[in-house]
Amino acid sequence: MDTSSKTHTSRKKKEDASNLLLAARRSTIKARELTTASLAVVHRRMAMARSAMLYPSTANHDEFALMVPEKMAAFTEAGSILMDRFALVGQDIAAVFTGSVKLSTDATTAVMEDLNLPQFMMAQAVASASWAADWSRLPNALYLLAMEMQDAVIAPIHRAATGNSERLRMTAG
Repeated sequence: MDTSSKTHTSRKKKEDASNLLLAARRSTIKARELTTASLAVVHRRMAMARSAMLYPSTANHDEFALMVPEKMAAFTEAGSILMDRFALVGQDIAAVFTGSVKLSTDATTAVMEDLNLPQFMMAQAVASASWAADWSRLPNALYLLAMEMQDAVIAPIHRAATGNSERLRMTAG
C-alpha cells in the first residue's frame, strides 16, 4: 500500500469515526431535549389536573382534550417512519450481501481464468482484501443507519413533546 492510499484510508477512518460521534451526539441531544420536555409537560399537566379537581369549571378542557390525539398522532407517525426505515435498512443489507456475492463470482472467474500460480494468488489476495474491506465497514454503516433511524423515529415524538412544553409554558405564565 502506497503512502497516498494509507493517507486516504487514515482520513476515511477519521471521517467515519467523526460521523459516528456526530450521530451519537445528535441523538443524545435529542433524547435529552425529549426527556426534559416530557418531564415539563407531565409536571404542568399534573398541576392542571390538580387544579381541575379543585375547580372543574375553570379547568382547561381544551388542553386535556389534546392529550390523547397528540400522542396518537406522534406515535403513529413514528411507527410509520420506523417501518419505512426498516425497509431501507433491509435494502442496504441486501445490497451488501449482493455485493459480496458479485465479488465472490468475480473472484472465482478471475481465479479460474488465471491458471498460473502468481496470477492465481494475486486474484485471491485482491478478492480477499476487497471482501475484508467491505465487511469491515459494515458495523459502522449499520451503527449510522441505526442512529439515523432512531433520530427519524423520535422526531415526531420530540416535536410533539417540545411543542407541548412550549405551549404549556406560554399558557402558564
